[in-house]
Formats: sequence, structure tokens, C-alpha cells
Amino acid sequence: MSFANPVQNLALPYAIQKRLNEMFAGSTGFSGPEMVEYFSRHDVNIEPYSWRGGMPGRKQIFEDCLAHFPFERQLEIIADLLTIDHLESIHHRRKEIVNSFETGCLLKAYLLCNRHNVLRRHHPN
Repeated sequence: MSFANPVQNLALPYAIQKRLNEMFAGSTGFSGPEMVEYFSRHDVNIEPYSWRGGMPGRKQIFEDCLAHFPFERQLEIIADLLTIDHLESIHHRRKEIVNSFETGCLLKAYLLCNRHNVLRRHHPN
């Protein structure tokens, strides 16, 4: 994995990845260093954030880090991100707390309640 060549996360449906990007990597989501710190807690091989510049945008960092994990682990990480602790940590920066909370609830419901359907559609065997 290298932030010099970030990869798009193709494991999740586009609409879900887009919502996640907006929520966690948009203008009111986590900063680049916060994302790298979060994902490095899940895998020590996540490249450190470079303060010298040359880092991709937040959405690219988020997708690249998430794409680093197998599909099942991605779902676990997303479920963790949707816990109240992580939502509260970005809410203090958001003007639209209610919309963010509702989006988080929708994503959590999709990922947790329909997990079997997601797995079957995107990984049939």
C-alpha cells in the first residue's frame, strides 16, 4: 500500500462507498492524519501520514486504507466507524448533526442487517 498510488475501493457498492466518503472523508469528516491514525490501529502496515506534502485527498486516503482490508474486515471496520464514539468525534465539526446521524443509522442498518445480501451479491462463492 502506498499513498503515492491510492486505489479505489471496489469491494463495496458504489453508493455505499460514496456515502462513507461523504460522511468520514468529506469536508466535515476526519482529517487525513486522523484517518491514517484510525486505520493504523487496525493494521500496522498502513503507511504513516507524510507532513511534507504529497498526500492524496481525504477521500482517496479513506478509500485506499479501506481497500487494504479484505471485504469481511471492511464491514467490521465500517461497523466500528458507525459506533456512537466515532460519530460523536465528527459531529462536533458538523453543522448538520441530524442528517449525519440519520445517514450513519442508514449505513449501519444496511451493513449490519443486510450483511448476508452484500456478501452474496459481491462475493458469490
